[in-house]
Amino acid sequence: MSIKKKINQAIQDYLAGVRGSDEVLFATLRPLLIDHARRLIAQDDVEDVVQDSLTAILLNLAKRKAFNGNGLAYARQVVRNRCIEIYISRAKRGERIDQAKVESAPGNFIDPLTELELKEKRVLLGRGLMQLERPCRKILIRSILHRRPLEELMEDYRVRSVQALYYRRKKCLAKLKKILKKLGGDS
Repeated sequence: MSIKKKINQAIQDYLAGVRGSDEVLFATLRPLLIDHARRLIAQDDVEDVVQDSLTAILLNLAKRKAFNGNGLAYARQVVRNRCIEIYISRAKRGERIDQAKVESAPGNFIDPLTELELKEKRVLLGRGLMQLERPCRKILIRSILHRRPLEELMEDYRVRSVQALYYRRKKCLAKLKKILKKLGGDS
């Protein structure tokens, strides 16, 4: 049985009240989520993120009557969202990574041909953004180009979860991709 099927079966068993299914789900998801969290957050926080996420998953599933999705993708999304919440919390406390130091590090020289290509892509992107409707253009500019904090964007767009914000942004990116293809870009 594949890991996805095993996870989905464990979820169905948990929803059906099968004794020990929570332990099976926990034991199956835990190593996968640890691996996923290691890619997203500092090593010191991995165990806490995974524990919080597993608890949230079980509590959320306990409120449901059915689950028809991909259990592994759902669990990874919970971990991703928990990591984002931690980053937001740290940003509010002033714990930020200085991007200027990273971008000005030696070895970031751009040759003239690459610079010209980047300029052409920026012009194409600008043309594509101008063809988007205003709400989509605004969310993409503020979230990607201006790198506005997620909590600020959540307030501006009146969404209560990071997932809802990402869903809106994903839809807008798909629209932009179609426009760029029409303009002759290879997105």
